[in-house]
Amino acid sequence: WEIDDFTVYTFQIRDGVSWHDGTTLTAEDVTWWLNLYLNGATVGDKTRLKATIAGNYGDVQKVETLDGNRVRVTLGGRDPFWLQRVAFDRAGQMMHPRHLAAPRIAAGDVDVNPVDLGYVGAGPFMFENYDKGVAIDVVRYDRYWERDEQGRQLPYLDGVEYIIIKEPAAMHAAFRTGRIDSTARGRGFFVPPEMLPSYRKSLGEGFWLAEKIGGVAPSMGFNITRPPFDDVRVRRAVSLWIDRQSAIEALGGGVGELKGLLQDTSWSNPDFLTWPGYNPATRAADRAEARRLLAEAGYANGLSFSLLAKRTDLKALEWWEGALSGLGVDLTLDMFDGPSFEQKSAEGTWQAKQSGITGFIPEEAYGHLATVDVNPRTSVVHHDPRIAEFFDRLGTLSTLEERQEVGRELERYVIMDNVYVVATYVGFDLMAYRDYVKGLPIARTGRNGKLTSHATVWLDK
Repeated sequence: WEIDDFTVYTFQIRDGVSWHDGTTLTAEDVTWWLNLYLNGATVGDKTRLKATIAGNYGDVQKVETLDGNRVRVTLGGRDPFWLQRVAFDRAGQMMHPRHLAAPRIAAGDVDVNPVDLGYVGAGPFMFENYDKGVAIDVVRYDRYWERDEQGRQLPYLDGVEYIIIKEPAAMHAAFRTGRIDSTARGRGFFVPPEMLPSYRKSLGEGFWLAEKIGGVAPSMGFNITRPPFDDVRVRRAVSLWIDRQSAIEALGGGVGELKGLLQDTSWSNPDFLTWPGYNPATRAADRAEARRLLAEAGYANGLSFSLLAKRTDLKALEWWEGALSGLGVDLTLDMFDGPSFEQKSAEGTWQAKQSGITGFIPEEAYGHLATVDVNPRTSVVHHDPRIAEFFDRLGTLSTLEERQEVGRELERYVIMDNVYVVATYVGFDLMAYRDYVKGLPIARTGRNGKLTSHATVWLDK
């Protein structure tokens, strides 16, 4: 990598990297893919839209191929942590080989996808077979470029078979009986904490757990342009009343930790657990202040508002109802399926919304906190110019310490000073592996945990 004033990033494609069909992977492939991802394509009257999360790449002005098998990405402004932001997101995957996809798109098949192309990638394992509803098989790619510290070519495994099991209970049974070597990743398929005793009863010490920050993270974002949450006293009253620890017990099975703005609490203010609403030692005083604030704001006889949410969040919504009981809140749940929820979010007419801020670094919180003209599905409807100023400042910084200082200022401003969001806790997604599964790296934070490479995995059996 070469970095010029954090506005121009130039990288060279490693020699010896090839697609699974043997075609060499080149800088032209990367340039083409990035331009397709960021800009889409138009052929005649047909249009391929840019990726829905193209904005995660930031303000990319130009992507071009240079000699020496290099790619240059030019940004519209300084972004010292551009590489980190890209690495933390699934946007870092190249999903379309240029030599296969480009001719199809040029011929008008603008919506061509990896299924149509035979799942040709460049990783340690290549697609072999998909038996619909049964299993997906991948096998070792013998021309994979990566080697271990001893110079041995990776991957170690001959292949991986992904068994398709639609019911979580069946998956847990398959793991405990030895049919599969690991549990799955994905909502509903992580190991519930309450199931661990049955795991230990069946397997004893014959398994290990990987812990990834994620899980249920109920948060409430406010529309501060509409009553009743245009009054900061009302927002603060709700935040002060909530017993956040009860969310960990009720929703996380006792597994989780209180959070500030971000999922990774290492970015939080060191004293955030002593803040009003977070500190169990001040709960009685906090709740008394919540009642006083509501009365002062004109809601002495009770507060009514609606909470926009997805139907799949029913358990969290039931917790919100219970958590607000005693404050005199009449809560209406506006529940929708996924697409309808997104549409209602974009309309911006809601009062409050169940919407967790799921970023691991400060820059990732921008989409959740931006104004509606930047992100129509923002978690907070506001017209506060200071929010953009925080993220502008982050873009000028070059050290971790400086970013941490601004990130902590932002956290205090959003969840304490102005109470734009009521954050609660972050859970842990638990994945189980048999004790003979070795060499599997799983990061505790970051979305890239979903894309963990099996290149270094081996079975001690």
